[in-house]
Parts: sequence; structure tokens; C-alpha cells
Amino acid sequence: MPLDDFCLKDIEDKVINKERIFHVFANVRKVNLFYKNDDLKQILSDRNCIFSVDGKWVKWVANIKGFFPKERFGGLEVINSFFSRAEESRFRIYLLGAKREILDKAQDVLNKRFPKVNIVGSRDGFFSVDEELNLINDIKEKNPDIVFLALPSPRKELLGYRIFKEVDSLKYVAGVGGAFDLIAGETKRAPVWVQQIGLEWFYRCLQEPKRLFKRYFKDGIYFLQIIVNEIVGRSNYNEFKPF
Repeated sequence: MPLDDFCLKDIEDKVINKERIFHVFANVRKVNLFYKNDDLKQILSDRNCIFSVDGKWVKWVANIKGFFPKERFGGLEVINSFFSRAEESRFRIYLLGAKREILDKAQDVLNKRFPKVNIVGSRDGFFSVDEELNLINDIKEKNPDIVFLALPSPRKELLGYRIFKEVDSLKYVAGVGGAFDLIAGETKRAPVWVQQIGLEWFYRCLQEPKRLFKRYFKDGIYFLQIIVNEIVGRSNYNEFKPF
């Protein structure tokens, strides 16, 4: 999986200078999915896609392999930063994902914090595959510059990439994970010291154990198996199917 060494300001400057970017945040789950899901492989070779280090564990592995990224950041930082610059750059923004009530709360918070930013549309994350074309047409009609998606992976990456390719007005598309929940106050971000020791996943798990514990456990096992495979020089990651 490629990793790029752009800080957040670098990416914003690229967008302001009219480069089109589809942004993927590399954490343990994303690494696993990109190894297992052939539909995601097309994104890896697209020159308009940027892969930034998000998860602490991915950062550690990257460091072991000799790569030291300038900055580690994720969806929440991207939203805050782009909204700050959207007031002066006049970006039009579309929000996609999460439950309707959470999305509405997040939008209210963002409107209060950034009253001059133009949020041109929003859609909750509960729609079928058959409704995706209508969604894309709605985004086209709203003509945004930026789309932030809060959907489960890999749908977030696959649908986000499709939107990015089909909506010509878009300058920047990013999957932002649980950022809408954090902005709406439904969940809390782990303290900085917890993030620094690589246990942000555990902090999130304590808040939503039924939804996240099994997923994090499976992701962690598979990720470790990928690392072991790489150390011993194997290439068939799909031979591991522990669950």
C-alpha cells in the first residue's frame, strides 16, 4: 500500500491550486481491506489518490520500514482544517454519511463554527446500492467542490472513488470515518496520550464495545499476520482466514 508524505497544509494547497485529490487515510483496517479486496486495487494506481498515515500502528510499521511521515492525521483534522480555509476559498461542501440525527447535529455545529462556509447538501448513510446513482446525481446538481464521507469501509472508499470520478466539479473527496459522531458530540476523542501510545482503538472500543470489539480484534489479528508474512517473505495474504 503506497504512503504519501504530505502534511495537511500541503494537501490543502494542492486543492486550492486546482489539483483533484481522492484522499485515503491508512490505518490497520484500510491496510487489511486493500490486501483482501480486489475492487480497491484500482485506487492504488490512480495518480489523483493520496494515502496518508492515520493509524498509530501503521505509522510504527512505516517507521520500521524506514518511512517517517511528516504528519499523522485523520478525518476530524481534515474537516476542521478544510472548513477553516473554506471561508476564504469559498469551497462548496457536501456531507455524506452517519445517521440522519447525527449528521444534522454535526452540520449544526459546523454551521455555528464556520458560518460563512457553504454546505450545499447532505445525505445520511442509510441508502441501498440501487440508490447510489440517485445520490451521485444529487451531488452533481449541488455542484460541490468537496465531499466528506462517513460510511463503513470498504464502501466509503469504493463509493467515494466513484463519486470522485463521476462528479466533475469535485476538487477533493475524503472518507472521514467517525468524524461526524465526534463533531456531533455522540462520541469522544481519546486523550492525546492515549493516541500517542497507540490505544485510541481501545478507547473507542470502550465507548462502543458491541459494534467495535469483534471488528478490532479480527483486524488486529489479520494485520499481524500480514506483518509476519512480510517478514518471512510470503506474498499470499489471503491464505489467512482465521474467522
